[in-house]
Amino acid sequence: MVPGDVDDALIQLAAGVAGIRNATAQRDGGPRLVISEIWRPRWTYLVAIVFFPIGLLALLVKSEAVLRADATVNPEGTRIHLHGRGHEFVCDAVLATLRDVAISRVVRE
Repeated sequence: MVPGDVDDALIQLAAGVAGIRNATAQRDGGPRLVISEIWRPRWTYLVAIVFFPIGLLALLVKSEAVLRADATVNPEGTRIHLHGRGHEFVCDAVLATLRDVAISRVVRE
């Protein structure tokens, strides 16, 4: 549970992933935040070097991960439901943000 309304909870979550490279957080209408990442897998660099110049085509390959955060209002606060997948950096940032918000809620009470 996150204290405050839906907008505040999703803004805090977006701010938690704001500094992560290749990650973007956007509102997807209503009470949903979509955190997406696009990156080039490491194996593409190896293929590009080993099979140069044809291997440069491997650099066109990109991977994508999407993590969705749906927020619902409860009497105690806002509940955030996460689903999808994300890189370790993004998941760690999201969980750390939720943990910090939950700790600040306990301290206030």
